[in-house]
Amino acid sequence: MKDGPDSNTNPRILPQKRSWQLLVVGDGGTLLTQQDIESLTRILDLLPYVAGLDITTSAGSARVSRDVPGNYIQQADQILAGMFTRNPDVTGITFPATHGRAAHTATADDPHVLPHDRALTAIMDARQHGEITADEMIAQIRQAGS
Repeated sequence: MKDGPDSNTNPRILPQKRSWQLLVVGDGGTLLTQQDIESLTRILDLLPYVAGLDITTSAGSARVSRDVPGNYIQQADQILAGMFTRNPDVTGITFPATHGRAAHTATADDPHVLPHDRALTAIMDARQHGEITADEMIAQIRQAGS
């Protein structure tokens, strides 16, 4: 490992802060208690590969998923760009294949977490500014990722 300002930092002992909150969409969500919300949040913490869950209650169905800030992907892209700028010996960072999609490699010329992250960023910004509903956001994200 090269010496740098953060070379003495052990990432396993850094305090962790959740970068998202739970999004609940649908009539069934009205019957979820705070303890239910905390439990569902913990499940999504433990299973990062699970995009969301469908919940059925006596009031109907609900979809729960992670709601990340609109600039979350942009922040990750900026971190990648900074890494490539600071250390030209790093030539690629590969993000694994998920949900049937191919793996994606970020490079200095294309420092993006996702191959479709520009579209994703625009969708999340639109949601953050109230230009689209949560359901529209989910549909557009699914379409962008397919």
